[in-house]
Amino acid sequence: MPTKQPADRARETDDGNTDDRAQECDDVCGQPTDSRNDDGRRKHTSPKCQSRDGDAQNHPLASAIHCIPGLVWTASPDGPVDFVNDPWCQYTGLSNDALLCGGWSALVHGDDLAGFETYRHATILQGTSGETEARLRRFDGAYRWFLFRIIPVHDRKGALVKWYGHATDIDRLKQTEDRLRASEALLREVQCFSSTGSVGWNATTGAGVWSAKTFSILRYDPSVAPTLDQLLQRVHPEDREYARQRLNRAESGGEFELRLKMPDSSVKHVRLVTRVAQRPTEICQYVAAITELTKRERTADPLYIARGALEMAASTLTVLSRDSKPEALLEYALRGLCEQLDGVSAGVWEKKLGTGAILLANYDGRLHLATPETLVITVKEGPPLEEDHPWSAFFRGEITLVYGRLGEGLIEVAKHFDGPWFGDAQLGASAPLNRKLTAGHLARGAATTLNLPMVVGGRVTGLFVVRSRTSRELRPVEREFAQVIAHQATLAVQLMRLTQQNREAAVVAERVRMARDIHDTLAQGFMGVILQLEAAKGALEKDQTDEAARRIGRASELSRWSLREARRSMRALRPGSFDGKTLEGAIKQLLLQMTDGATLKPIFTWAGKDRTLPTGWEDNILRIIQEALTNTLKHSNARTFRVRVEYLAEEVAVQLADDGQGFGVHTEHQGFGLMGMRERVSLMGGKFLITSAPGIGTEIEFSAEIPAASND
Repeated sequence: MPTKQPADRARETDDGNTDDRAQECDDVCGQPTDSRNDDGRRKHTSPKCQSRDGDAQNHPLASAIHCIPGLVWTASPDGPVDFVNDPWCQYTGLSNDALLCGGWSALVHGDDLAGFETYRHATILQGTSGETEARLRRFDGAYRWFLFRIIPVHDRKGALVKWYGHATDIDRLKQTEDRLRASEALLREVQCFSSTGSVGWNATTGAGVWSAKTFSILRYDPSVAPTLDQLLQRVHPEDREYARQRLNRAESGGEFELRLKMPDSSVKHVRLVTRVAQRPTEICQYVAAITELTKRERTADPLYIARGALEMAASTLTVLSRDSKPEALLEYALRGLCEQLDGVSAGVWEKKLGTGAILLANYDGRLHLATPETLVITVKEGPPLEEDHPWSAFFRGEITLVYGRLGEGLIEVAKHFDGPWFGDAQLGASAPLNRKLTAGHLARGAATTLNLPMVVGGRVTGLFVVRSRTSRELRPVEREFAQVIAHQATLAVQLMRLTQQNREAAVVAERVRMARDIHDTLAQGFMGVILQLEAAKGALEKDQTDEAARRIGRASELSRWSLREARRSMRALRPGSFDGKTLEGAIKQLLLQMTDGATLKPIFTWAGKDRTLPTGWEDNILRIIQEALTNTLKHSNARTFRVRVEYLAEEVAVQLADDGQGFGVHTEHQGFGLMGMRERVSLMGGKFLITSAPGIGTEIEFSAEIPAASND
């Protein structure tokens, strides 16, 4: 094929044609000519184009067809091509005869030829219009993409008389599409591994467009129409108003973090970066990138510790409001340590001088408190530790974290995860126990232990052990937040210890009260009986039978009174025994039994709808009423004793009142009885109030909020 000389070459356009089509036809055919038509237009008289000039001259639209910037052809009804325009010759470098004889088919790219022929034959067979894409070879051997379209022409009777076809150069479009597809694929891949999605929206209509990753982050089905409201519905209720304000200010741009609440109630943390779209459209006035934050990224926030501490404090109050037992707070704190440090379980150990360490509790999804029969494990103290051993610095309070590395039957410890590692001498004296413990932890997926101090009064008194899957150095911010949770757990341990001490003190106080009560009632009653009987004996010796009979009658009265007091004391020792009665029935029986034979009149009122109370509450209420009634009988000289128990919407309230002589609550000594009442109300998480003054009687009021679980 002849090559074009620089002097004769016309400027090529992007689609391979030339500005001067007659010039390029001459260049391609290799036979330039200067002949022109009568109207001044250049005649196509080169040998490659002459053979079809006769047909072209007879065509009424010959000039327009030859100047169309595309490849135009016609074909007979059965398919053979009978006309091609000039750009065919210019693009392919073939003569008109070669093209009309089917030479053009050899120009189709080999990978596209089968599909192209299938399209061509199917179109001819069906007699319908159609289109397809294929690559066509240019005169210089380069292939370019074309869009081929063919349309059938029918006569008035519906018979096919002609095919008209046109091929448009779409190579640049195909390249753009390929780049766009590659860009979209790259964007999808980047968004996938970076957990970042894209969002666009119109602030007025709320209509939007999301990337596939955004649908995944928000857990919406791709068929859902993306809107701003759909996005806000996924925002945590506590963050929703804040998110709405920030999105409404998107024109100023910005970066902020939110919590998303998923349909399964799980919470995701995301970061949004918003700005005005560079090319605003009807839908996308604003755009944003939404990134799902990993646990490690969340902890990079400078405010993470402060936020976490605040959330822990708020959650602690919530836990205590639902369950006043400090064990619930300890379970919550240990769960938080496991979640923060990727733990499979956690333990609480208390250090004892001379004995090593004692396991107080273990958490593996639920809390197990140590008991003498089950979980008490004592690790004997080993030989003195070297000065640079991690445990030495740990218990001196110099470091706040010791790493442990679990192995087959051993644990090594270090101040930093990259070492140096030391043998755990504290467990060395208990090798069988060590092997048993580590084997169990390894079986549950733990690889390391993270040990945090339990600090009380500035002294390390124990440690929290988190058996973790994490095998890396914790960053400072992670360590600090873990320490915040450890302080919460320490508080829970101390509350448990104080509660136990209070319970023991209450038992001692109750024993003292019972001893004093027995002394003041039974002992003195029996002493009175003895005195009366001795006086009766003396009267009989003097033949004073009337006096002896009076003394014996008095002794009998004292014996009966002492018997009643003995029975009352026995009931006091068994406060939980209701004998199948309800609280209302138990209170009625208590009032009848304790005032039998006394001048005191009990008045009992029960109000509200009876509901199930937490374990131990009914015992506490009955014991408080019993204690108040005992004080009234012994000290007040009252005529009436009123008891009112009322169930309100969310609490139970009790009022106790007598019309006795009263006392000064701020000046009189309050004995163990009042102290025990206050302790019982405190165990229920309630409020206690006593009102009294000399001459006006005594009134005691206490109430406690019934937990939601009991209400349900």
